[in-house]
Amino acid sequence: MTSYFNIKDNAPHIAWSVLFEYADVLLPQSYWRTAGGKVDGGVPTKNYNKGLKQWAQMGGASAKIFPMAGEIAHATAAEIAAYGGAAKASGKDELHFYTAETTVPESVWDAIRHL
Repeated sequence: MTSYFNIKDNAPHIAWSVLFEYADVLLPQSYWRTAGGKVDGGVPTKNYNKGLKQWAQMGGASAKIFPMAGEIAHATAAEIAAYGGAAKASGKDELHFYTAETTVPESVWDAIRHL
């Protein structure tokens, strides 16, 4: 299951804990940059950790929560490395990425390959 990491504030009427109970994996979209600019300050590690925290507070089992980096066409290689560092620091052994664009810089793909 995936949605914006701050979705509870935007859709409080949805029974998130029920959805979280039946999902195999929880992927809070913890983007830090989109085509429209910075998201929630534009700091990859902050948004990664915010995704973990907010979805756990919404009832998600911590072991199932893996924040997803999205809009990677607008990210830098250094930001990808920082995001990977946040995952490692939190004990997570997998990363998820999203793009709907074909313009992801090769340096970003390289950074993902080296995580």
